[in-house]
Amino acid sequence: MRSMDKVLRPYIEKASAIKDPNERLIFMIREFTRMICLNPDLRILIHETMSIGDKYFDEIRKEWKRHYILLRDTIQELQSSGKLSSVVEPSRAGLFLLGMITWITFWFDYRRQEGIDSIAEAAVYQGFCGLFGKKGNKIGL
Repeated sequence: MRSMDKVLRPYIEKASAIKDPNERLIFMIREFTRMICLNPDLRILIHETMSIGDKYFDEIRKEWKRHYILLRDTIQELQSSGKLSSVVEPSRAGLFLLGMITWITFWFDYRRQEGIDSIAEAAVYQGFCGLFGKKGNKIGL
């Protein structure tokens, strides 16, 4: 719960406060990636808590769902404004992005903190290329 209060909830609040969906998406991909790399305890919140089903399960699940819904809705906003193709369903696009980023917990060496910013930028680039295709170049990536 300490990780939820100190890391995940503040991140979600900051992301929610960003009005521009393009900026919000960049922030969410970059900062979530950085969070994953800086907080090894998130591996437990991501992968273990959902299978354990302890007394905190409902609260943790609620926060992860809040995170997912914000990401999904951001993608949907970009699609509605015509900045993003509607070929991919927003819910699936959001889940793919979250899966890409949370997979980092399986290969990242938490003893080596250098390179986190380049990992975060790679995640932004991959996420935007996947979502925007050639349009990704128009947003300055």
